[in-house]
Amino acid sequence: MKTVLVTSQFAPEVGGVPRLLWAYSQNRPQTVSLRVLSVQQQPTSFYADFDARAPFPIDRVPPGRKRGATSLDFLRRFGRIVRQWQPDIALSGVAYPTAILARLIHLIYRLPYVVYAHSEDVTIGRPLARWGLGWALRGATAVLTVSQFTVNELRKLGVPPERIHLVSPGIDVQPFTEAHPHAAWPGKWVLLTVARLVARKGQDTVIRALPQVLKSVPNAHYVIVGGGPDEAYLRQLAAELGVAGHVTFAGHVADAELPAYYARCDAFAMLTRQGAGEVEGFGITFLEAGAAGKPVIGGQAGGVADAVANGVTGLLVDPLDGRAVAEAITRLARDPALAQRMGAAGRARVLENYTTAVFARKVTAVLEM
Repeated sequence: MKTVLVTSQFAPEVGGVPRLLWAYSQNRPQTVSLRVLSVQQQPTSFYADFDARAPFPIDRVPPGRKRGATSLDFLRRFGRIVRQWQPDIALSGVAYPTAILARLIHLIYRLPYVVYAHSEDVTIGRPLARWGLGWALRGATAVLTVSQFTVNELRKLGVPPERIHLVSPGIDVQPFTEAHPHAAWPGKWVLLTVARLVARKGQDTVIRALPQVLKSVPNAHYVIVGGGPDEAYLRQLAAELGVAGHVTFAGHVADAELPAYYARCDAFAMLTRQGAGEVEGFGITFLEAGAAGKPVIGGQAGGVADAVANGVTGLLVDPLDGRAVAEAITRLARDPALAQRMGAAGRARVLENYTTAVFARKVTAVLEM
C-alpha cells in the first residue's frame, strides 16, 4: 500500500507530533510504502543529514513569504506527488491544516485520506478555520485520535462516530528500560518535567508548590527539561519564592540523552492545564516516564486521563490547585513503596498497550480498512 504522509510537523523537529509520526514511519509493516510531505519549519541545513539517511523520500515545503503561500505551494507539491507516485491513500499527520489540503486533493484526484487528530489541531477557535477543519474531517475515510478527550472534540465537529478510531500513541520502550541514571543531584529526591516552557505545561504550578513540598521533603529537587518562551519568567518565579536552589533548568536535551534523566528521577510531573485553544491531547512523556518505571503526576485536563491511570500508575490532580499538587508530590516522596508500585504498574501498562509496534499496527489496520 503506497501511503503519502502529509503533515505540518515531522522529524527531526522537536515535539510529540513529529516524534509520533516518525515512530509510525519506522515501525510500519513492510507492505506500506511511504513518502512524506511536510512543511519546512527550520532552515534547509537543519534537515540535510536526517533526510539523506531516511529510508523513504521526504519532501519539505519552505514557508511562503505571503499569507497562504505555504498552503498553495504545499498543495501544488501534494498534487505532483499524487500524479507521479500514484499513492493508494493519504495520511494527514495532523488535523489542521493539512487535512483541509487532503480533502482538496481528494476532490481533484479522488485520493482517499485518513486524518490523525491530536489536540491543538482540533480545538482551534477561529470560526472560518474551524468550519474548514470540520469540512475536511467529515470527508475523511477515517479519523484517528489520541484520547477520549479528542474523540469528544471530533464529535463536536460533526465527524460520524463510526469513523473515529481511538489509537493512542506508542513509544520505543527500550531506551527507557535500559538507561543508566544521570549522575547529577546526589542525595536528592528528584521530580522531573520534560516539556516546552509554555504556560499550559504547568512548570510554574510545580515551582509554586515547592515551598510547601520542601517543608516535608527538604531534599526535593525539581529538574525541568526543555526550552521555551517562559524560561525567564520561571527562573524569576523560583527566585521570588526562594526555591531557585532547588530547581535545575536543564534546557533542551537530545532524545538520546533523555532516558538518563528519567532513570535518575524519583517521580515525573506535568501539570498541564487548558489554555486559549491549547490543551494536552495525551502526553507522550507520561509514557516515557512509565517505561522508565517512574510514578507520574498529571493535570486533569484534556487527554491526560488516558495517559495516566489515576491511583494505579500515578496521580491526577487539579492543575490549578497548588495545595493538591504539593500534596501529591509529597505523598510520592514520603511513600516510596507506593511510588515503586505505581512505577511498576506504569511500565507494565506501557509494555502492553503503548509500544511503537502496537501503535503502528493499529494505524495500519485503519489505513487498510
